[in-house]
Amino acid sequence: MDPITHGLLGANIGYAVCGKKINKHAWRVGALSSMAPDLDILIQSKHNPFLLYEFHRDFTHSLVFIPIIGIIVGLFYLLICKSSRINWQYVILAAIVAAATHGILDTCTSYGTVLLWPFSNERLAWDIIAIIDPIVTGILLISLLIALRKQSPLIAAFGVVVTICYLMLGVWQHERGIKLQTTWAAEQHHVIVRQRVMPTVGQLYYWHGIYQSGQKIYFTSILLLPFLQPEISTKIAAPLFSATQLPNSVTKNPLQWHDFKIFNWFSDDYLVVANSSPLTLCDALYTQYQPSIRCIWAIQFPDVVDAQHLLLKKFEPIAEHQL
Repeated sequence: MDPITHGLLGANIGYAVCGKKINKHAWRVGALSSMAPDLDILIQSKHNPFLLYEFHRDFTHSLVFIPIIGIIVGLFYLLICKSSRINWQYVILAAIVAAATHGILDTCTSYGTVLLWPFSNERLAWDIIAIIDPIVTGILLISLLIALRKQSPLIAAFGVVVTICYLMLGVWQHERGIKLQTTWAAEQHHVIVRQRVMPTVGQLYYWHGIYQSGQKIYFTSILLLPFLQPEISTKIAAPLFSATQLPNSVTKNPLQWHDFKIFNWFSDDYLVVANSSPLTLCDALYTQYQPSIRCIWAIQFPDVVDAQHLLLKKFEPIAEHQL
């Protein structure tokens, strides 16, 4: 989720839990703590463009890390704000409960996060909300402003409850999309190996679907207006690309092989070819359908054999294939 929404959710929860005890300090430390896990974007290197993708939404977003980041942010806030020290325990509490929202909210998106690190490196993604949703942001902003104006933690709590209800709407819409895509694939005589449906940016009624049948990836467009007949259509199909198709020059190059594994892990093994020369692979999960179908990010294999890292590309078109 975007940093603003993270901050607003943390501010609302911090104020709802500790507003009566520490007033303005509750929402301030809550906002800071809920945004803090994204400081992992500082783990970058100009010599390794994949380092960011290897560690972003990683350990700092896990359930295990919640009390650690909450205590760190709480202590930092106490250090810079002397007036909050009289009720230091509530500052720490507000920071911890706010930090707890970050990884969970990111798991609700299609990008997901390794919520169960270090026990599992599986990237959990529940696909019930887009990474940017102005409705959620608006709900949290309005509830926080009213809560602060009225000095009412209860209003902040109400804003959190409304947000949870909106996420539950996303759960319902997601289930509708899965059922519709499953039925659609069966009508096309496709046996689904795996599938996902994901909301598009800023809404819960227009979704992108993707499923594998055989060695092909099918892209669908799904319209899910509440209480109306849903609609679905197949946009394109493309052959699934697997690691076994990589040239030996890549598999025997430690850096490029590592880069590929990071990209493949992030894309959940949904890879398709955008260009064969030079070889360019698309992350098929994240696409734009207008004006043509393009993947949001891709990797390109350099023509030079001794090149180091793979190249990151953006908005690569996906070639259409016969359905």
